[in-house]
Amino acid sequence: MRDFNTKIDNTAPNASGILTADEDNVRFREMEYIPLTADMTLDGPTGPDTDLKMLSQAIARYASGGVVGQDTGGANTYIIGSIGSFILPKSYFKGMMMIFYPVAANTGPATINVNAIGTKQIYNSIGGALVAGDIAASTLTMLLYDPTLNSGAGAFKIAPWSMPMRSVGGAVDVYEGMRAGRQKIRSLGAGANITLALVESPALSGEFKIVISSSGGGGGGGGTLADGDKGDITVTSSGAVWTIDPDVVDNTKAANMPANTFKARRGSIGDPEDITGSQAAALLPDTASGVKGLPTPDGNATHYLNGIGGWTTPPAAFPTYPNPGSYTCVCSYLSAAAWPGTGAILGQSYTSSFWSNLGLPAGVWQLTGYTAIPNGTAQGGDGGFSYLYMLLRIS
Repeated sequence: MRDFNTKIDNTAPNASGILTADEDNVRFREMEYIPLTADMTLDGPTGPDTDLKMLSQAIARYASGGVVGQDTGGANTYIIGSIGSFILPKSYFKGMMMIFYPVAANTGPATINVNAIGTKQIYNSIGGALVAGDIAASTLTMLLYDPTLNSGAGAFKIAPWSMPMRSVGGAVDVYEGMRAGRQKIRSLGAGANITLALVESPALSGEFKIVISSSGGGGGGGGTLADGDKGDITVTSSGAVWTIDPDVVDNTKAANMPANTFKARRGSIGDPEDITGSQAAALLPDTASGVKGLPTPDGNATHYLNGIGGWTTPPAAFPTYPNPGSYTCVCSYLSAAAWPGTGAILGQSYTSSFWSNLGLPAGVWQLTGYTAIPNGTAQGGDGGFSYLYMLLRIS
């Protein structure tokens, strides 16, 4: 555009007071190009004047159409020309905007050349290098020019809302256009019988939510899951019933337990508990037999673990042990004083050839009681009594 000299009133015939035809032609030709390049048809030189707002309309057209270009390049090399008759800038400037549909997606760093002005680098919305897929083919893309980028050489940034949502490694990237840069969520991955959907909610609101649903049975997804063995689980009834297989819950699958405890259950029926030694002692007594506790490993019948965790002599009422055998024998001519008393264990705390002569089977025998039977005749200093002994085999 020509830099015209300022005109001064009442100075004609000097040039400062005269508006020449040449000056008028240049001025008005410059103005005419605005609507003409905006694809508008001017009225004739002599009228009639059908629209006196053409210049305003043309400026409005340039505000939107003048920033749209057409790509004729390829992947990573984008060449942009004008659409229609719009005149594109002849040089880059801060804030210059270019909107276009890329012919191809980028596979890495990329460049752009607008209106043959010169090749410039393209960066992502936070000024970083592009990675594959940051520009999507045939997807409306908006770039803004920043002369400070690329060490002052100038480059374009992709508007954050132009960054595409894409899948990388089976995950879903969600980009948030309201913040600088691209915000990703890569923790969403569709697995077997899982469906991910991006749904606008509320409708036509421009706000979207991710909906995760199941297409398999047994999980309320409305579908079905094939019956059969699924490892430690057997699925039946069209996927509606899941049953843990027998003998698959071993120690490695049980919950961890504290040290110096073991599994048991006190009180009412319920899940196992981790109980301590003192709690366990309360569970050991056999209340049905009258004997409190368990026998010692060496079979010593005088030592039993009682309910408070100590070793003690059991009461007279002796429990029945596995493979017991009871024998009653009438034995004469044995002094009562020679017997060590009820509770002795034959062959352990008391031995005698007398007991060996009884022919009892090998084992540990418990004397549970005896009584004197009068003979009527004194013999051997026994006071005239024979004795009836009650024996119980305990091992």
